[in-house]
Amino acid sequence: MARTVADAALMLEVMAGPHFLDYSSLEAGPANYLARLCDGVRGRRIAYSPDLGIAHVDSEVAELVKVAAARFTELGAIVEEVSIPWAKDGPELFRFFWSADLTGLAEYLTKWEAEMDPGLVACIKQGEDITASRFQAMRRRFRPRFS
Repeated sequence: MARTVADAALMLEVMAGPHFLDYSSLEAGPANYLARLCDGVRGRRIAYSPDLGIAHVDSEVAELVKVAAARFTELGAIVEEVSIPWAKDGPELFRFFWSADLTGLAEYLTKWEAEMDPGLVACIKQGEDITASRFQAMRRRFRPRFS
């Protein structure tokens, strides 16, 4: 994604912040990440999960990430390994809310379905069955996990 930390900071500035097509994006503009690279991490709290509670992680990748987390500790950050209690429900959350969001593309199926990715089409069609009351019920079901 980037060759240097500075390149990654610049990329994040471009990617972060509000987007008119994403109602869930933050309304505030992104921080000037490039300017903050010299701030250091001393005293910062960093949550670290070796597998996000659900992912199958390659052993080499897992070891590299563990070494990186230890390096942040050496630099003065407070690194805490965390578990993610709702992780097992992550795929269900993703499928449901992604499908609900994609219903806005249903109008294009008549003309473009044959040209669209089959997975995208399936998501759009699955979302067409989601009612507003079901959407709100799903939000209530998972909201306590993010408090």
